[in-house]
Amino acid sequence: MRGRKTREYILKKAADLFYHFGFYKTAMDDIADEARVGKGTLYYYFKSKYDLFSAVLMHEAKKLMEGVRNIISEQDDPEEKILKASIAHIRELRRNPLIQETLLDEKLLEIPDISKAVEKIKKLFTEFFRDLIDTTRKVSEKERISSILVDLILSVALLPSHLSGLDEENFSLIVRSILRGGENEG
Repeated sequence: MRGRKTREYILKKAADLFYHFGFYKTAMDDIADEARVGKGTLYYYFKSKYDLFSAVLMHEAKKLMEGVRNIISEQDDPEEKILKASIAHIRELRRNPLIQETLLDEKLLEIPDISKAVEKIKKLFTEFFRDLIDTTRKVSEKERISSILVDLILSVALLPSHLSGLDEENFSLIVRSILRGGENEG
């Protein structure tokens, strides 16, 4: 258990530094100092700065998902649950500059470890929505609809709110249209 706590502590300290200074200005030495561990310990848990940053991104995405699950836990109607989850994802992504800035940084996305982490995050989000979609639908249809929803959510979340031109009501109409359009297609 000690190892897990150490790893989690390093992730927390690394996330703090990445938030404050960004990926490029944060060094492994800074993280080791902040976490009060030796560089050997740091490299025991994470093979590189890219690996550590990727782990931080996944940790942040899982926290985001936990917050979304809490928001929708009281909702019974499947369509309303998806709608509330979509809006909550946008809000939470906008509150998380680390994920948001990573998704906008083309240079950072060219790094294989980070690119893989971003793909895992998208997959995590897609699976979340796929699981919310009506169980009577075909798996391929659920996959397609959830993928469209995640692309829409990421697109809206990454735009400044004044540029997206979407308020919650209009966004809700788009999400409902996606959900209902999927039902009508065969």
